Parts: sequence; structure tokens; C-alpha cells
Amino acid sequence: MMDYETLILSASPRPPGVDVDVGQEKLQRILYTGGTTGVPKGIMLSRAADLAQLRNVLVDLIPDLNPNDVFLGLQPFYHAIRPFFFPCWMRGTRHVIVSDFHPEAAFHEIENEKVSVIKTVPTVLVRLLSDPRVRDRDLRSVRTILYGGSPMPVEKLKEGIDFFGPIFVQNYGQSESAMTVCFLGKSDHLIKGDPKNVARLASVGRPYSWVEVKLVDEKGEEVPPGEPGELAVRGDHNMMGYLNNPDETRKTLKDGWVHTRDIGRIDEEGYVFLVDRKGDMIISGGENVYPGEVEQVLYGHPAVMEACVFGIPDEKWGESVTAAVAPKPGMNVTEEELIAYCKQRLARYKSPQKISFFDSLPKSAMGKILRRELRAPYWKGRERAIH
Repeated sequence: MMDYETLILSASPRPPGVDVDVGQEKLQRILYTGGTTGVPKGIMLSRAADLAQLRNVLVDLIPDLNPNDVFLGLQPFYHAIRPFFFPCWMRGTRHVIVSDFHPEAAFHEIENEKVSVIKTVPTVLVRLLSDPRVRDRDLRSVRTILYGGSPMPVEKLKEGIDFFGPIFVQNYGQSESAMTVCFLGKSDHLIKGDPKNVARLASVGRPYSWVEVKLVDEKGEEVPPGEPGELAVRGDHNMMGYLNNPDETRKTLKDGWVHTRDIGRIDEEGYVFLVDRKGDMIISGGENVYPGEVEQVLYGHPAVMEACVFGIPDEKWGESVTAAVAPKPGMNVTEEELIAYCKQRLARYKSPQKISFFDSLPKSAMGKILRRELRAPYWKGRERAIH
């Protein structure tokens, strides 16, 4: 590690004597993927992509950000919180910095600094909402909670809306598309009224104003309306490619479209619903099981804080559905109880056959639950592509 102050004191105040090309199409930075699906890849982003990301955030996601706001980012600086640095600076918003996440420390900062805007990931948001102290703290200053980075359990989101009110905003993005693909605004976070509108809590919203999305099949051809397909994204915020990795670049970036590896569907009003990650799907007895659907049901149980579903080898069915669960602090639930709970709400072949319990599920530095790490021991020495 290099000490910041020492570095500044040892530097020369003179210009470097090198012309810096600030053309918008030039490479500006290299952002590495989180590595949740394998070895991290270096994503090359241009100056134009960074400016487009800034525009998307300020025009669509948080247009009302202002100098009176106090911003708290409960995520690592080096990844998904970065898109909010520049909007805060441009609008004169004070940015509160914390070194790590603990519910008590977060409550303290919100109360003391009068935090008005929070940006975090679903795993952290669930921990905040599940903490028994949340109802004893003065959190009235919070007017916007931004979340994204992984699927948000709908039942937990409803709890949050019931507690805080309709102040939630969801961002869906990928590093390859400068973190801004779709968003679900405050007006879409409804827990009462038309069931069709309430159901959109399960979506990632609609594309940003300058972003195009489509669903494609394995051949790259657009799928018929209502059919699931891989989400592809086009816009001036897309990456230039992967650093020194032309093979992966060709697989992901095709004719200007970033292929996300996310499987989804789009409703008649343009709302995007993600089904799951390509490669995470479980095939049990010839039937397709999407882990995300099973996880949403598990999160509906009052004792569940974290859940992750994956397939394990099964001599009869090929794969069987398995879940890893972390209960809420101070709450107990049995494997039999959770399996019965799922069978009441899912087709029998989709319900978990086995559930393991943990104090906390393994996560990446970005707060994403590491499905690959939970699944890998079961497949050691066996043939299965873990993407």
C-alpha cells in the first residue's frame, strides 16, 4: 500500500510533459469484473462511456440529487458505488464514507450525518431490514434508497417499502455497459393497488433513456414477444472490449450489442424481468429450474435472511435442487419446514430436496452471494460447466 499523503508530498507540481489525449473515444479506464463466475476480466471503458454513465444517473436514476443531500454508499469504492461519485460532486452533495458495513455503524451514520440518499446492494439492504434495531433508530432523514447489483427478494423489498415508504430506486447494470441498463423508479415501487403494477417489483424496470435492450436466442436472433431470451444491450456506454482477451470480447460484444448472459423476458410495457443467469439454470429430470424463482420463495419465509439455490449431482434426475440458507439472527427454522414451505408454493420438481444452513453465505467484495463457491464442492471431479 502507498500512503496518500506521502505520495502527494513526493510528487512534483510541474506538468508531466506528456500530451494527454482526452478524446471521447479513447480508453479512459479499465474496470475488472468481480470474478463471481470465474477469473476477473479487464473491461475497457472509453471517456464517452463514462460521460454516458454520468448522464444516465443524473437524468434518469436520481435527477433530484441536490446540494442539501447527504449520500451514504454502503459498497466498496472500486466497483458499483463509483458511478455515484461524480454525480455527487457535480451536484454538490456531501458524501459520507464508511470503511466497512455493520448495521449498527450504518444506523449511527444515518442518524448523526442526517443521510438522505443511500446506495447499497440487496444483501446489505436485507441485513439492515432484518436487524431488530432498525425500528428503534431515527432514520427519517432518508428520502431515497438506491439498490442493485444482484436480485432483490421481493418480499424483503415489500417489507422495506412498508417501513420506509416508496423511496426505493433500483438500478440494473453490468460493468460491460457502464452499470446503467435499466432502472425501476420510486413510482414503480408499489405494494398496493393494481396487481399488475405490484408485480413489477420483481422486475429491473425499463431501459434508461439512451439505452436499447432486446432478447436473443442462442443464435443471436431476437425472440418473439413474451418468450425468454438472453438480454442484449446497446448504447454509447458499452465497453470497448476485454483487455487482452479477444475471444471473450467476441463472445460478449457482437455488432455493438453487449450480450449480458442474463436470461429474461420483457412485458408489453417494456419492463424487463430477469429469470436468471445463463449457466445457473438447473436441469432436473429434463425440467428447467431457475434458481432465482426458488430463492424468491425462500425469501418469503419470515425466518430467512439469505438464500442461494443451485443444482447438485443426482443419479436419478441428473441434478437435484439444493439450497443454502442463512436464518435471521435469533430465529430458527428446520430443513423440513422450509422444504414444505416451498412445496406449497412451487411445482414439486422446483422445490429443494436438501437445505444446508449457515450463519452467513459467502459473498464477493461487491456483496454478491457466491453461488459458484457453494456449488463447487458437490461437482468436484464431475463433468459440469460452471460458468
